[in-house]
Amino acid sequence: MYDYLSDADHYKTYTATVVDIKRESQSAVLYVIFSSKTEIAPFYGVSEDELDKDCSEYIVRLEIVSENDRILCENGFYDIIKVGDRLQLQASDWIYQDGEFFYISSIVYDDIVYLDEADGLENIVEMMKKNKSFL
Repeated sequence: MYDYLSDADHYKTYTATVVDIKRESQSAVLYVIFSSKTEIAPFYGVSEDELDKDCSEYIVRLEIVSENDRILCENGFYDIIKVGDRLQLQASDWIYQDGEFFYISSIVYDDIVYLDEADGLENIVEMMKKNKSFL
């Protein structure tokens, strides 16, 4: 698990539409929709052919680890982002056993980098090092 999620090659770039944002004390969850079934399928662990609804009906839950949440907050991301906004992000789409590991490593909105890939991935790796279940 650690090896997979610490490798930048396992984070893909997507353009997504924000459906909702839930912030907790030290982390956040971004709910998004994608415009193509090719993008959606890996998050549901199925092939494109198995997706029978419109793309807008498949909401994907992406996690923002605490340090990345802090960076996004400091950079004003949560002050300007709203439901319906389209943003570019990098995220893992890995399903392992029964768990989903959909971590965001970067976010760009309106050509402004709110979380860069290097810092975002480094913070995900640090979170995993602190949580022995990832090792």
